[in-house]
Amino acid sequence: MIFFIKKQKQWFDFIKNTAYFLSTYTWVGIFFAMPISRALFNTCIILTVLLTLLSGNYLKKYKVIKSNPISFPFFILIIIILIGSIYTVGNQQNLLTSFYVYIKIFFMLLFLSIIDDIKLIRNAFIAFSMAMIITLISTYLNIWYVLPWSLSKTIGFGNSHHVFRDYIVQGLYTSFFTTLCGYFYLKINTSKKNTSKNESYGINNNLIFIFSKSSIIKSSIIKLFIIILYILSCISILYLLGSRTGYLAFFFSNTIFFSFLILDNHIVKQKKYFFVYALVLLILLSLAFCSIYFSSELLQNRVNLVVSELSNYTLNKTSSSGVRLYMWITAYNIFLQAPLFGHGTGSYPVLSEIAFNNKLICDIACPHPHNQFLLFAVEHGLIGLCALLFIIWRFLKFSFSLHTPEKLLLLSFMAIFIVDCITHGALWLRMESYFFVYMFGLLMSYANLSKKLPLFI
Repeated sequence: MIFFIKKQKQWFDFIKNTAYFLSTYTWVGIFFAMPISRALFNTCIILTVLLTLLSGNYLKKYKVIKSNPISFPFFILIIIILIGSIYTVGNQQNLLTSFYVYIKIFFMLLFLSIIDDIKLIRNAFIAFSMAMIITLISTYLNIWYVLPWSLSKTIGFGNSHHVFRDYIVQGLYTSFFTTLCGYFYLKINTSKKNTSKNESYGINNNLIFIFSKSSIIKSSIIKLFIIILYILSCISILYLLGSRTGYLAFFFSNTIFFSFLILDNHIVKQKKYFFVYALVLLILLSLAFCSIYFSSELLQNRVNLVVSELSNYTLNKTSSSGVRLYMWITAYNIFLQAPLFGHGTGSYPVLSEIAFNNKLICDIACPHPHNQFLLFAVEHGLIGLCALLFIIWRFLKFSFSLHTPEKLLLLSFMAIFIVDCITHGALWLRMESYFFVYMFGLLMSYANLSKKLPLFI
């Protein structure tokens, strides 16, 4: 009998260990599939959920989840969404759609339980980077060839060459990838300077990118490779994609990255130099914007279109920018009808359909108001809006406590998130929300580990 029990225990331990081992691969697969394949992405999510649950050790998992600074704010948001379903004025279909959309937050919290290994986190960064390199190669090939897997079927310069995702999503992903390249570059220099110090902590102080050990020659090659990737990514966003959200995400994320990189310098922090550097930085940014604006026909056309549509808003509310402004004003007015608790989860589509009473506008404006802040304000009132702001505040607070490279990466990501919250649906739209939610988990897990070991790579 005792022998049988021992055998059963060994069998269950084997299943749990195998499930955990496989879950780490499927979790990394999420970040590879994110930019390039929705089918693979969904498959990896389902498998990771099942394997994480099957791997057991629930008390340990709970402690890992609880220790992550982002867990509590997102947990509060989930509770507000669930409570909102009780008093919602939305119909059953909209309520189910909302649950389907927001369940990703629950999955992210569940996945936090297995993100406690630096190698696993490194592999996720590598997987995402590999997928973005594939995206970049396809984007440039799409200038001359109509690729079978490309969404954009128009060749030539002056057109948007989005490949696996629409131009907005690809613009957001690529914007983050530019800052990720900058981060990798900084970590190479940091790893060189701190090798001896990190060894005293028993840390394998290697590049987080690909190589486990790197000579000076290898690190120079890697740095050159990263610089090329950064330049190609910048050109891709500014000259080959027609995403105004992507332009804003790129501008703000890179401005924050390089501004804090310069202003964090101990020389710049001295009062007599700070304003000089700040002024020079402002001039350089202005010159960069002007040169890009006048050299990119695609960007110039998209920016001019915004100005034209907004100036003619009173005459044409169905234009791309006009309808966006119209939705924001309408959503704000709906919010004022129930400012504290909102109208409930999934209520916006029903209320907006009544407010617009126009099928042409409603086809665009009724699913969501193209503003995450206003969507939470309408459906969950000030309570929901504060919950979203709490997530941002907790993320920013933790970011500022980190060393410069990690701080720059997290702040740049937050800049992209806020831009998409204002212009689109960062936590609502499918591939945008998946990107942001799972990147929240990945970045905060990495930052949380790096905080425990000050010189952590």
